[in-house]
Amino acid sequence: MVTERARRKASHFANHQNSRSIALARSAEAITTLKITMPHYPSKRHWNLFDLYQEICAPIAPQKFLARWEVSYTELARLTETSRSTVGHWFAVQGRSHRQPSILVCRRLAEVDLLWRYGDRLPPQLIAQWMHQSK
Repeated sequence: MVTERARRKASHFANHQNSRSIALARSAEAITTLKITMPHYPSKRHWNLFDLYQEICAPIAPQKFLARWEVSYTELARLTETSRSTVGHWFAVQGRSHRQPSILVCRRLAEVDLLWRYGDRLPPQLIAQWMHQSK
């Protein structure tokens, strides 16, 4: 017959083993997370993708973007993270108030154009993953 003391020892041992298992699982999870967050050098495939991106996603001037997409100046400002006033300067007749958009703005418009043209082909799982990563 098992005594109460033996039962408590067995229970304590089982709890201790379970605690160790949980601690090991947490350690493994931490290591996995650490691997994900540790920087690593891009592979040749990464660089090839970047080169391809540079070719297919060449900068687009705001005028060309508006020829493809029917958006307002306010929406264009939102897309380029600039003010409505700045967008107005891009479209001003050559003169004092005319400004050229930066290369970063033109690249951003190219990215938006690419995303909008091919966005319907993106798997929903990939979009969900992007949404999860942005949090």
